[in-house]
This record gives sequence, C-alpha cells and structure tokens, in this order.
Amino acid sequence: MGNPCAEPLKRVSGRKVHPSAAGPGCGIGADRSGIRDPGSPLDEYHRDVPIRSAHLARAFFVAAAVTVPWTVFVAVSLPRHYTAHHYWLSWFGFDVALVVVLAITGRSLMRGDTVFHRYATIAATMLVVDAWFDVLNAATPTEQLVAAAMAALVELPLAYVCWRIAWLQPATEPAP
Repeated sequence: MGNPCAEPLKRVSGRKVHPSAAGPGCGIGADRSGIRDPGSPLDEYHRDVPIRSAHLARAFFVAAAVTVPWTVFVAVSLPRHYTAHHYWLSWFGFDVALVVVLAITGRSLMRGDTVFHRYATIAATMLVVDAWFDVLNAATPTEQLVAAAMAALVELPLAYVCWRIAWLQPATEPAP
C-alpha cells in the first residue's frame, strides 16, 4: 500500500475527488505519516486535494524571508505622499473583482460545490484587504469615519462569515 496522498484523483458523481476524501489518509488533521489524528478537531474535515511537500513549504519560507528586506526597503524609501494617475481604476478594478468573487462564492454554495471553501477564503481575504486600504487611504475626517464604519459594520463581519464558511465540511454530493 503506497502513500494515499500520491494516489491519483478519482471521479465521484462526475467530480474529481482525492482518495483521502473518502476515508483516512492525508490532508488536514493527518500527521507526516499520512495517518489521521483521531483527536484532532479537524479529523472529520478534509480538503479534496491536499498538498504535502517539504520542498514547497521551504519555498514559502524562503519567499517570506526574502520579502522581509524588501518590506524594510519599501518602508524607508517610499515617499510619504504620492499621486497615482490611475488610483480610481485600481479601486474600481478591485471592487469589481470583489463583486465577482462574492457572486462566485454564493453560486458555489447554492450549487453545493465541493470547492466553495476556496472561494470563501478568497472573498474573506479580499474583504480584509479592502477594509485595510479604505481606512488607511481615507483623506478627510468624514472619509475616515465612513471607511471605519464600513469596515466595522460590513467588510470585516462579512469577511468573518466567509472565513467561517471556508471551514465548513465540503459537500460530497451536489445539492438537489
């Protein structure tokens, strides 16, 4: 018996599903040997295609380490004030992308897709980023108040809901 994480995807009800989705093996709640920890709160939760790679993990750690000096450089070298020629377009484009992600998340939930958690994760991240930049880029006291209210009453609560949805057990069968 080989590593269950290395097995190819199989079809269940017309969808590609990793073999571990049907039982123990690999994914969240599993240790390095690929055996699930029965005491783990994530024992019953598993993703359809888990990725386990020490090389990939190291690459992310290297990327984080390389980003630190870049972040320091940006912090000390950027001008305090800057006029962006396409500022409105960057925000408009981001908000359009946010609308699309929220709609795709809703459609995925309505259809009972097994990948809804991925879209909800993207939506949560985009909502937090939107709130962050809205609050930090507000110029006048009125804009700051509106941005803070939108962040506190709309964007961050919706991000929390999306985050909670992202951790739900994915459905294995489409909704009727």
